[in-house]
Amino acid sequence: MNRIQRLVLMIGSIAILAITLFPPWVYEMSNEGKHVGKHYFLFAPPNQEDIANSYQAQGGMSVWMDTPRFAGELAGIVLATIGLVLAFWRRTG
Repeated sequence: MNRIQRLVLMIGSIAILAITLFPPWVYEMSNEGKHVGKHYFLFAPPNQEDIANSYQAQGGMSVWMDTPRFAGELAGIVLATIGLVLAFWRRTG
């Protein structure tokens, strides 16, 4: 493995760690439907009261991790990392 490949793997690993620690969230209001949320720290999800106030939501509300979006982002990072490692492959011999 050459220097560029190690750099690509390191950047890919950092990106995977970042997306895992800061996953995307979804907000669902009873009267407005779903809203795509931002990325928040895994162990400190978004505060429902703050979000309800910012959207001026009336009624019930729920917040959860956006698993399909998380899986898509994670798959994109993994595929891009593998692709770049293979693109920088140097055959020796």
